[in-house]
Amino acid sequence: MDLTAVIVHYRGGDHLARCVASCLASPGMAEVLVVDNEGVGDRLRAQFAGEERVAVIQSPGNLGFGRAANVGLSLARSAAVLALNQDVVVPAKTVEAMLDAGARSGAWIVAPRLRDRDGNERSRKVGFASPLRWAPPSMPPDGPWRYAPYVVGAVMLFMPGHTDLRFDDRFFMYGEDEDIGWRVWQAGGTVIALEDHWATHVGGTATATKWSPRRTEWRILWARARFVRKHAGLAGLAKFAADWSATTLRSK
Repeated sequence: MDLTAVIVHYRGGDHLARCVASCLASPGMAEVLVVDNEGVGDRLRAQFAGEERVAVIQSPGNLGFGRAANVGLSLARSAAVLALNQDVVVPAKTVEAMLDAGARSGAWIVAPRLRDRDGNERSRKVGFASPLRWAPPSMPPDGPWRYAPYVVGAVMLFMPGHTDLRFDDRFFMYGEDEDIGWRVWQAGGTVIALEDHWATHVGGTATATKWSPRRTEWRILWARARFVRKHAGLAGLAKFAADWSATTLRSK
């Protein structure tokens, strides 16, 4: 199966080179589209000049993750599209397992498990922000994958027939992955996460250059509030705020 990788870049440094190299090592990788939000497209084109499968698309400015990923999705020419953060390394066997699981399950979006550079697993998504409810469909126990409400946008495979999905570009950074997962489930599709295959995600390589940890936390909270407001209205937003306040007070 031919595959396109879409990588959103902003101050990626050596992380981008490692991400591109891991993509090119996957059998069936037809093209790697690097959408540059930093404004250094000419430098990146020179960096990857020796690899004809790599193309650099220059954004008019920093579009954020979702909008930049949409640019790459609209230009991809393959049956399946793998959307990635710049600081991800995804092994070829993981890509193959994702494609296989997606084909067998009929999922629209597939993701692997994620770990950081030290091998620690990153959080797994088990539910949407309160008060939006989700219950996974039943499936055989001990399977090679599980149903997920949504998966982290760092590694997200759009299966054939579903590469027309787009992120809501009103989410500049954070929240766009939760939103697209909700919309997939509401449209009758499914999202799955592999149980036995991994990718490495460093995390924060773009945001750490601009925002403090505290500011990043607030941006994540704001994005989830926007997501709830979009899908549950003002009443849902009030419930989200009340639940967040109660949780914050209990933690102190």
